[in-house]
Amino acid sequence: MIAVLALALVTVLAAPQDSLLGQVHGQVRAEVSDTPLAGVTVEAIGGGVHRVTRTDAAGAYTLRDLPAGRARVQVRQLGYDILQLGVWVPAGGAVDLDLSLRLRPVSLVGIEVQAAPRALGSESTSPTRLHIGQLRRQVLDMPPGLVELGDGYRGPPGQAPLDPGDVLYIRGAAERKLVLLDGVPVYTPFHLGGLLEPFEADVLHSASLHLGGAPARYDGGLSYVLDLTTRPGRSGRTRFSGALDMMSGQGMLEGGRGDAFRYRLAGRAIHGLGVGPFMEASLPYDYLDGLARIDASVGPGVVSLTGFGNREGVRLDSAVVPEASAGWENAALSLRYAGRIGGSEGTITLARSAFAADLPTLRSDEPAIRGETERLRVGADLVRDTGPVRLGYGASFDRTGLVYQTRVRDEAGATSLGRATAAGNVAGAYLEGGWQVGERLRVRSGLRTDLFDAAGELRVSPRLSVTWLLGERAALTGSAGRYHQYVRGHDFAVMIERADTAHVAALPGSGSSLVVGSATHTTLSLHQEMDNELRLGVEGFFKSFEDADITGPGRSHASGVDLWVSRDAGSVRGYAGYSLSWVWAASAPGPSDSFAGRHLVNGGVVAPFLGGAELDVRFSYGAGLPFTAIPHMSPDGPGLETRSPESRTLSAGSTPPVPVVPEDGSHLRLDLGLARTFTPGERGASEITPYLRVLNALDQRQGTYYRGRSEGSAMEPVTTLPLIPLLGVRWSF
Repeated sequence: MIAVLALALVTVLAAPQDSLLGQVHGQVRAEVSDTPLAGVTVEAIGGGVHRVTRTDAAGAYTLRDLPAGRARVQVRQLGYDILQLGVWVPAGGAVDLDLSLRLRPVSLVGIEVQAAPRALGSESTSPTRLHIGQLRRQVLDMPPGLVELGDGYRGPPGQAPLDPGDVLYIRGAAERKLVLLDGVPVYTPFHLGGLLEPFEADVLHSASLHLGGAPARYDGGLSYVLDLTTRPGRSGRTRFSGALDMMSGQGMLEGGRGDAFRYRLAGRAIHGLGVGPFMEASLPYDYLDGLARIDASVGPGVVSLTGFGNREGVRLDSAVVPEASAGWENAALSLRYAGRIGGSEGTITLARSAFAADLPTLRSDEPAIRGETERLRVGADLVRDTGPVRLGYGASFDRTGLVYQTRVRDEAGATSLGRATAAGNVAGAYLEGGWQVGERLRVRSGLRTDLFDAAGELRVSPRLSVTWLLGERAALTGSAGRYHQYVRGHDFAVMIERADTAHVAALPGSGSSLVVGSATHTTLSLHQEMDNELRLGVEGFFKSFEDADITGPGRSHASGVDLWVSRDAGSVRGYAGYSLSWVWAASAPGPSDSFAGRHLVNGGVVAPFLGGAELDVRFSYGAGLPFTAIPHMSPDGPGLETRSPESRTLSAGSTPPVPVVPEDGSHLRLDLGLARTFTPGERGASEITPYLRVLNALDQRQGTYYRGRSEGSAMEPVTTLPLIPLLGVRWSF
């Protein structure tokens, strides 16, 4: 009897304690090949308890009996970076945490290994791994793809529109960048209006930014290289998550069967159905995107198929053409195999993408322009160990095709068409090696050669990057590199034949062409991780451009500095960053109007609020951001030069009148959010989060498009956005 009572007492006392315990489980994979890692040490420390386990053959792990609250999880495996992060363990629930480790040797203190020196990873230096806040800041400085279309609309020097209202300005300078999404080149994969996240964080696995000294496997990227990878779907049970508010909606579905098959479907859209009371007219912004990814195990590797598409548009204020709008869209498809290839680890990629942009018509008699770019890309990237050196090598083929169409409507309403095309192929190969020179010095050196058939030129691109490990959590990196890519030539022309065939107009130029632009990068960066989960970084750069048309024909230079700090774990999370840069034309003697400087400040914080809610505050400020002019002319306007009764030249002008930018011509924005998460059901498998967002809290949201109303006047935004409060709900099942 006494034994029975004692057992009952123990059971009663133990029950509430067990209800306060939770667990963390998930899967550990290699970042590049996405293969499961067995035997990885996973440990958690929290509430005075230390739990340790190892992953099984499928890379799965479970940390049981963890006290509720904050815990630190650390993942260790020889030959890979140590991964540390903070996790909030729910009482009586579980956290599903999938992890990826980056291949790289680490210095192990207090362990003696009887073996040959470990080879260096495929990358000896870490690129800037973008926090989602850094990604927002990068997008603020990224012009829409329409700039790439507009800067081809050139004319003879000195011939310019007489009315500044004929010129549409886009905030942001033309950039010759390389943006990859799962290996396929894209032009504007982000939402730029600031109404949604640039890219949904749950979909994006990583974002690596290379300002200079990028590995030799990257071709192109005269300004920078931004490499985006999406996250494969989580296997096991089917999961559905999404959000819906008064302005937008999104959803994601994922699941699979173990490692054999995984999938992820995601999409977002702006509908604007609930913002009518806050605006005089309908919401002028449109956005839609969708992403699908499928992963399947095939032999010793994984085959991944990714499809992505987006469309963004802005309706512009125009008294003559009420439906005047600008828009751009991307479509991308990539098929990749990652795994063992012969005696090497590598990835084979087959990708195709298409980009299109429509230049808005501001007056009924203006020519409308549509530009299309298609890319076909095939590449193989391999790595293997050869003693103390890890070799990376591969080859690629890239085909670029451009199509430009021009439409002019006459007084009778008839439409005339013009068309110009250009195409070029690039075949390249590279070899690079990375090795550990001493205990704290890492070096990566590579050489890339590319044959540009349209220009008939063979270009060589050397790359070098050296990292000095200042300690276990700090690294100083210096890098340099040479880059080449196709850009549109100055003789690119579009012919326009009038409907009555009595007149023929042409944009100035003698033909269609692609030329090879070049750039040289030099960068110096310092990255540090603090014990309190803070990550700090500072990076400075100097770049020179040739035939890249950054500031116009000829040579140009750019320099700047980028500082950032972020905290990704814990109850208080946030980021802050500051960018300062200059760009100027090298051919201009003395003070030059081509010189331009700009700076950006961007930050945000997520912190606990009253009653278990979270407060999300985001701030951005920018000044001196350059404007790209996209001029428009009427076929019968003063900018036309009559050559004969049968033909005349339609000139857009290469030097349109730039309105005076006032000292307060900066933008300032503050967005607020308040959310509370509820977890109905068991083990925290479901979440429901009502939220309130206040967009444009300072009523000075950065505009994208501007016009000058009169000679010497300040530029005014064509489309504005008032203060908008949004109620919505997020869910996850």
